[in-house]
Amino acid sequence: MSKKTELIPRLIAAHRPGQPLPKSPDKTLGLLEHALWIALMRHLTERQARTALAALREAYPDWNELRVSQTQEIVGRMGLNPDGEDVAKCKRAAASLRDVLQEIFQNTHGLDLEFLRADLTAGAKVMAKSPNLGYAGLSYILWLAAGGGVPLTQSMAKALERLELIPRSNSAQKSQGAVAALVPPGKELEFALVFLEIAETWNDPDEPAYVRYEALRETPAGKKAYEERQQAMARAEVARKREEERQRKEDEKERKRLEIEAKKREREQEKIERQRKAQALQREKDQRLAAEKAQKEVERKAALAAEKAQKEAERKAEAARLVAEERARKEAEREAVKAEKAAKKAAEQEAKRAALAKIAAEKQAAKEQAQRAAKEAAAQREAAKKAELAKKEAQKKEVQKKAEQAKKEAAKKAEAAKKEAAKKAEAAKKDAAKKAAAKKPAPKKESPKKDAPKKAEAAKKAPAKKAEPKAKATESSKSKPAPKSASKPTGAKSSGASAAKAPAADAAKAKKGAASKQSASKGDSKGAAKAPARRTPARR
Repeated sequence: MSKKTELIPRLIAAHRPGQPLPKSPDKTLGLLEHALWIALMRHLTERQARTALAALREAYPDWNELRVSQTQEIVGRMGLNPDGEDVAKCKRAAASLRDVLQEIFQNTHGLDLEFLRADLTAGAKVMAKSPNLGYAGLSYILWLAAGGGVPLTQSMAKALERLELIPRSNSAQKSQGAVAALVPPGKELEFALVFLEIAETWNDPDEPAYVRYEALRETPAGKKAYEERQQAMARAEVARKREEERQRKEDEKERKRLEIEAKKREREQEKIERQRKAQALQREKDQRLAAEKAQKEVERKAALAAEKAQKEAERKAEAARLVAEERARKEAEREAVKAEKAAKKAAEQEAKRAALAKIAAEKQAAKEQAQRAAKEAAAQREAAKKAELAKKEAQKKEVQKKAEQAKKEAAKKAEAAKKEAAKKAEAAKKDAAKKAAAKKPAPKKESPKKDAPKKAEAAKKAPAKKAEPKAKATESSKSKPAPKSASKPTGAKSSGASAAKAPAADAAKAKKGAASKQSASKGDSKGAAKAPARRTPARR
């Protein structure tokens, strides 16, 4: 019993966790948050890991969102502001965090480890396949799930039974009591870390627990397992040496075979080389003979070609001479024809220029004659126009003078008639007053003031009635002399018009005569212009 009691402290003292773990748990965090904390501590300090976990918990209310996030995004939300090498550490920590979440999600089909508190044994089986969390991390989580006690899993119980630290039993409660008696006070976590690792790595092919811990080799089970491993390793070494010897013999046999084949290939190669040289000599001889034959054939063909070329050159030279002579003869004929055509064309052009010059002279003479006739006609028209204007001006003045005289006479007659009518009206007024005074009855004794207006009114009306026919006569007398005076200007106008018609007729005759002269001159000029055109072909 003393040996068993000494074994546990020795194992705890020799144990070194495979990864950093929190010094003390945080009561505000759950099991999953502790697992993430342990994952971060693989690459960061405990304080940095705790700070990053708090920042990520604030940034990701749902851990599943963090599981599917990019590494760079997770690093940016850790709240560490890394630089230099710390950036690489943070990236590795973020990748480890995401791997642990993915591993838990695949094993539990969720992101919650609180189920471990209810069924630690079943939970340990589920979480056994957690290489990213590691043996140390898993032991720490199981220790938390056990409420700070030893998480006695099935694998740990088998390891303790194998080491004969607890008796074999089918009762979990008895096994738990036996384990509690073995655990040093306050060393529950260390006990769980050591024996869970021993249970999981007892049969590790690379480094089993009994090899890593010397104290285990002092136990019967550890000693037996170690000796069996040594024997197995010895057998494996013998088998390895036997296999190496066999492989050496096989390699030696293969080497000899390869040497024989190499010599055989060398002899065949020499034979092939001799045949190749003989063939090369034969080909060289054949080529030399073929070259000599080809040279002779070339020389023969060259001589024939030279002779043929000389004959062809002579034939071509003769043909070229004949062609040159024919070309020179045709060129001379073309030049003669061209010269004859040029002379003929020059003569025709000279005759044409002479005819055109004559026509131009005749046209110029006709044009000058027409211009002179036009000037004369224009001068005659201008003179006739001036005479007509002077005659009309004189007639206009005469008519105006007669009209003014008739107007003055009519005004004098009207004034005299007016005065006469006024005198007659005054005389009639006086006669009427006298007659009225004679016919007047004896005056009644009335007030003179009342009768005065009536008498005055009657006196006014009586003369006015008598004066009306005189006024009419006066108006008729005023209007009678007017036709006489108007008839005179009319006659003057008619005489003036008859007088004006004569110069107009003379001017029209003069204009007609000028037009006839102009047309005659144009006809002469046309005849003069057409005449050379008819005679030109005769000269040609």
